[in-house]
Amino acid sequence: MPTTTELVLTSRGGSAGEAMRIAERFERRGLTMRVVGECNSSCANYLLPLARRLIVEPGAVIVIHGGIDPSLISRTQAAANGMADSGVDLEAIAAQQRAFMNRNGINPGWLLYREAGSTAVERLDGAWADFDANTKAWLVEETMARSCLPNTIVEYQIDRRGEWLGESRRRALRRQNVARSNTVVCN
Repeated sequence: MPTTTELVLTSRGGSAGEAMRIAERFERRGLTMRVVGECNSSCANYLLPLARRLIVEPGAVIVIHGGIDPSLISRTQAAANGMADSGVDLEAIAAQQRAFMNRNGINPGWLLYREAGSTAVERLDGAWADFDANTKAWLVEETMARSCLPNTIVEYQIDRRGEWLGESRRRALRRQNVARSNTVVCN
């Protein structure tokens, strides 16, 4: 019987297919997941929704940009992401993701899920902060994490100044074209 009770995460992400294969090992384990630096992209998409408890340490960030959805597949710009030319089978990964979402009760809003030909994200309400045409990803703040991961105890820890994420770090993320989740919630 596995004895691991907590995963300490710091990852910029990676392959969606590989991340799901890793995450499958943690399904139904009820682990505490602690973000100490960053948990971006595939780390956020596939590991965090499996947590019984999520702890985001001061200065740590969760950044999402969406999963493999019908909108991504239908756009001819999928090749611009380097996936089409690399031989990655987006349809197979999308099917794997759908099965993973269904098995684990993941709200489509968490993965910024869009249907083919649509820019509207399913099951999200609210407004992003700092969103513009250059936005490439979104910083997940506590309100969004709590609403999108309803079966998870979510705790954003604060530093000695009473902040989770300092203003200078927020500005640096904005320069990297990362918008804040602001009032966005999963419904």
